[in-house]
Formats: sequence, C-alpha cells, structure tokens
Amino acid sequence: DVDNLGWKLASILKNNSSVKILNSYNDERIEAAKENILHSSRATNFMTPKNKMAKVFRDQVLDLATSKQFSRNLINSGRLSVPFKLSGLNLDNEYRDHPMLGSIYIDFPILDKKGNRLFLADIISQSYNLLSFSKIKIELPVDINIISVGNDTNQDVDFLDFEGKALERYTEGLNYLIRPDGYIVGVFKELNFKAIERCML
Repeated sequence: DVDNLGWKLASILKNNSSVKILNSYNDERIEAAKENILHSSRATNFMTPKNKMAKVFRDQVLDLATSKQFSRNLINSGRLSVPFKLSGLNLDNEYRDHPMLGSIYIDFPILDKKGNRLFLADIISQSYNLLSFSKIKIELPVDINIISVGNDTNQDVDFLDFEGKALERYTEGLNYLIRPDGYIVGVFKELNFKAIERCML
C-alpha cells in the first residue's frame, strides 16, 4: 500500500501528474486486499478445519507431506509468496498478454561499464524505468531511466548480463516499462513516445 501510494503522491508534488492519479490507488489496492483476504481465509480454513471432512483432508495432507512433494504443495500456511498482479493496463499491442505484464520486475545480476557487480534493483530509479534488451540503443524524448542490458561485451549497452540470468527471465529484443513501485506496465518491441505515454499514469 505504501509503495503504491508513495510514488503517486511524489509524482503529484513534483508536478509530473495530476491528482487524478490517486484514483488508481483505490482501484488497485482494493483488488489486492480482496486477494489477501481470499488467501488468509483459505489458510484459516486449512489450519482450523470447519468440519470432519476438512479435518481428514488437512491431517492426510500433513501426514503425506513428510514424504511426498505433491502433498507439501497443498499445505496452506497463509504466506503470500507472490505479489498482487495488476490488471486492466493500457497496453494495446501484441504483448498485452505477456506473462510479466502487471507483475513486479524480477531482479538479476549485472556488470556496469567499469566492471562493478550490481543488481537491477540497484539502478532502478524512483521514476519510470525502461528495461531494454534491444540491440539498438534507445533514446526517448521523455524523462525515463533507460537501462540497456546485453549479453555481449561488443554491444552498445550500459550493463552486461554476465551470468545470463536476465535473458533467462526476460526476452531478448523487448523493452519493459517499469513503474516507480516496481510493476511492469508495458512491454514493447518497437518503441514510440505515445505508446509509452499511454501506459504511464
């Protein structure tokens, strides 16, 4: 909740957004709250069965979990291991169903041009970021932190994917627009300012 609201308030105070951006806070966090309540209810029902059949199921799952992996996956401890995924984003291209769209970005190790070992999280700014795996150097007429990553030292990029982890998690040739709170809100192959602007609040 704090991450979602904080960057939006900062954007308003910096005159980068109108107060209308706050409407999205309610829409996004109500859905997140519903998901949290659903997970919590399921966990409560698993840990404190409401009838005999539920208790038999719970006990059998716990007994089998000592030796069977499939049973361990059924144990519901109430931990929310996956962040809430945004929906209803303003992306209208062939990547609107991309599995990473609406998700929090996934970190990976990189080297800068001086050979310093960093992680993507170290260079993500508190504004919009464009994580680029394009072989062509990206330039945009808008204030976006462009992070160009490649796996070849001969590429004209700012950071090297020296362990290959980035391209295990992302797709070569694509560009990912990341909000200040870490959500991926746009995926593009061909970039233009209007397409990016539509994905920004």
